[in-house]
Amino acid sequence: PNSAVAGVLLAGGPLLLAFNNAEENREDLSLALSTDFGGSWRVARRLEGESLAPRAPVPEYSYPWTMQDRSGDVHVLYTWGRSRIKHAVFNRAWLESGG
Repeated sequence: PNSAVAGVLLAGGPLLLAFNNAEENREDLSLALSTDFGGSWRVARRLEGESLAPRAPVPEYSYPWTMQDRSGDVHVLYTWGRSRIKHAVFNRAWLESGG
């Protein structure tokens, strides 16, 4: 929906993409994985969205940034509700066990 995305090549192979998974707005922020260098993608987890709590006062999640640290944890920072920067940290097991 005319919004920024962020990606990182995780240690050991898969690409991770943080993106707004909606057709017209930024009310959903999802994580997708690709094991074939971007040929195909699988949505692995939702970080933000209508069914998840707490929701921001303005339900908009945008401008993600991603990285993987030396210990293997993945960090995603993004604008939360046009008012704050949110920092999510998770490991590969959490990411890959979603659905």
